[in-house]
Amino acid sequence: MFLDSEEQEEAPAPIEPPVQAIKPTPIHTEHHKPLPPKEPLLDNLVDAAVASQFSTLSNIILSNNARTLDDIVAEMMRPMLKSWLDSNLPIMVENIVREEIERVSRGNRR
Repeated sequence: MFLDSEEQEEAPAPIEPPVQAIKPTPIHTEHHKPLPPKEPLLDNLVDAAVASQFSTLSNIILSNNARTLDDIVAEMMRPMLKSWLDSNLPIMVENIVREEIERVSRGNRR
């Protein structure tokens, strides 16, 4: 049997139990001792060898290409900065000049 739209009632939403706040347990520092230092993952000789290889790689890259990361980032940012300045600088300067003219003109009236 089908009910008319007037007779249909929406089923009530299920009631969710209230969320109970969890109270943090205080930590008593006098009971907690610091952990002993962990043993390094790499042996000193292995660590030195890896560092040496990365240093060699870095020197080769910089000697073949004198550009640093800063140079590359600056080169990439330059067109974006120019576009932003072209769009925003005239309005900023106009507002600053207007405010300064208003400040000076108020000072001269006194």
